[in-house]
Amino acid sequence: MIGAGFTPGDLYPDPHDLFANWIFRFYLVTAFCYTMVIFRSNILPNKYALGYGIFTLCIAMYIGVLEFSSSPQSSLSALIFHVVAQKMVVLTFCLAIVYQTFGFSSNKSLFNAK
Repeated sequence: MIGAGFTPGDLYPDPHDLFANWIFRFYLVTAFCYTMVIFRSNILPNKYALGYGIFTLCIAMYIGVLEFSSSPQSSLSALIFHVVAQKMVVLTFCLAIVYQTFGFSSNKSLFNAK
């Protein structure tokens, strides 16, 4: 993630795109693993794995956009499409985290551990 931040898209478009694209590929693997951990864990009910499962699905769809849609450099509308799709994935991530915090806050055993 730091690579995309250190290479602004308007100044260094090629390195920025490389870092940004690979961030989402790594997020896909991480989100899938995290979904499985939540699903198999006794700490959170399985319904909270759903939030991360949706996030995983959104990342997979966004990677499909990266691979199969037109290049963001091809036109302004293609760039807007890519940026909006990327921001939707980030919003889904934020919502999955918020949803998950409700599960942790309702689990009283986490707060009473000795």
